[in-house]
Amino acid sequence: MNNELQDELLKLIKRVNSPEGKPGFFRRLIKTLNSPFTITVIGGLAIASITESIQARAINAAEKREHSRKLWQSKLDFFTVFSNGIQKYLSLLIEWSFEGATLIELSQSGITKSEEFIKSEANYVRLKKELLQADNIDSLCARAKAIFKNPSTQTHVDEIASIANKFLNYNKLSLDQIAELQGEANEAYKNAISSLANELADQD
Repeated sequence: MNNELQDELLKLIKRVNSPEGKPGFFRRLIKTLNSPFTITVIGGLAIASITESIQARAINAAEKREHSRKLWQSKLDFFTVFSNGIQKYLSLLIEWSFEGATLIELSQSGITKSEEFIKSEANYVRLKKELLQADNIDSLCARAKAIFKNPSTQTHVDEIASIANKFLNYNKLSLDQIAELQGEANEAYKNAISSLANELADQD
């Protein structure tokens, strides 16, 4: 700002501040604005505005924390459903495939009217019915992949589904092969549960 402009501004300010330079209303307004009461009110309004802004931010942060808590809780709830559901389904599936393979071996040996055959057949039918009523492993794995996004977790979940489907072909497996596959299923289950638990712990 040059000197001439500064001088003109100073003259204007002096003229406005002089008694003759202020209309009655303007003088009263200036006097009111300069009063301690007005300063207190304006200060109070400013503080209230700032306080409201801080409260709004705090509420927003609290809402985000609550959303995160609910999301984490929903993951935890599903973790329980998944771990129990997979364990039950795999147990039924493995036992069912054992019974199925046993029936095939007994049939091939011509032993179809023995007590062992009749018992295996009854167990096979019962287990199949329970499998159909249990939570489907493919559905559980799909839900797990939709909720848990860690690539390692998803890989382990896919592995469980893949191994489970192999048991469905029990008619092409020997009892020893089914027993070996059971060990793979147990290891896959353990890996998947550990991955889900680690992902939950990272978000806690």
